[in-house]
Amino acid sequence: IQNWATTDLPGALESASDQLDDESFTDLLFSLEDYDLAPSGWGPLLETLDSLPVRLEDETMAQLMEDIGDWDAAATARFGVRWLLDRPEHRARSLEVWSGEANPIDGLISDRTFGCLRCWALAQPSEMQSWIQGQQDPEVRASLQWLFDHAACK
Repeated sequence: IQNWATTDLPGALESASDQLDDESFTDLLFSLEDYDLAPSGWGPLLETLDSLPVRLEDETMAQLMEDIGDWDAAATARFGVRWLLDRPEHRARSLEVWSGEANPIDGLISDRTFGCLRCWALAQPSEMQSWIQGQQDPEVRASLQWLFDHAACK
C-alpha cells in the first residue's frame, strides 16, 4: 500500500481504511512520511483522510498535522479548520481562538491549526485571503479574517 500511495494516494488510503484496523491504519499514515510524497501530496492526503470513515484519535491527528504542517501549512490549516468546524464540541472554541478571544490548547488539533493558519497568512497572504473570502459562514469568515490580520502578533 505504501508504494501504491505514492502514485494514487486516495485509492491506497481508501483501500487501507477498508482493510486495516485503526491502529494499523495509523501506523501506515506515519510510515508514509518516509516515502517521497512531494509536498503537493500532503494536501490530497489530508483531503482523503477527511473523507474516510476511519476516525483517528485527536492526539494522533495532531501529531500527523504537526508533521505535515512543516511541508504544507496551507493544506494543514484548511484540513484543521474543516475538522474543527465539523465537530460541534470544537466549533465555538475554535471561533474564539481564531478571533483572538481565547488561546489554542497546546499540542492538539486547535493548536496545530492555529499555527498553520498563521504560517499560511504570512507565507501566502493572497491565497489565504481568497480562501477566507470563500467561506460561506460569516462568523467563520470574520474569525479567520481577524486571525489573518493579526497573524504576525503574539
